[in-house]
Amino acid sequence: MRAFWERGYEGASIQILVDRTGMHRANLYSAFRSKAELFLEALDHYTARRLKEVEGFLAAGPALDQLHAMATSQVEPPPEGHPPSCLVLRTTLGQGFEVPGVPERVDAFLTSMRGILATTIERAQADGTARAGRDPELLAEVFLIGMQGMCGARVCDRDEGRRAAIVDQLVSLIAGGN
Repeated sequence: MRAFWERGYEGASIQILVDRTGMHRANLYSAFRSKAELFLEALDHYTARRLKEVEGFLAAGPALDQLHAMATSQVEPPPEGHPPSCLVLRTTLGQGFEVPGVPERVDAFLTSMRGILATTIERAQADGTARAGRDPELLAEVFLIGMQGMCGARVCDRDEGRRAAIVDQLVSLIAGGN
């Protein structure tokens, strides 16, 4: 998973995968039949883990505060040793998206992520920190697209203040601002 995350599908050569897994080439092909099948397994592992992390994180405190913290994490430099963007975003931008089965997996992941975000936005509406009566699914979609963009911005936009202002604006849309 880590090799694909760091290098993308094309950049993770069979030799790199052999080195990273510690498996012999023949055993790797015996276990997974192809690089594409190994990639699908890695993507499934990553997305399941990511959804569980996000759901736990968002449930751990006040909804709007947790959404703000989640968005902020996307504009700050990634933790030491982590690639600059998530595996799903890297894959969506063309580093493996052509592999059969990947578009459906990415779509399922994004659908699940929107559901988690919509549930969190509904919590914020229920506790009064977000204006009620607005479509939580649409707000979740806007938030998710904003997060994807911010993940890219942290790579190319060196202005931390501007990135923080974008986070504040995104969260204010959910809270009920203009």
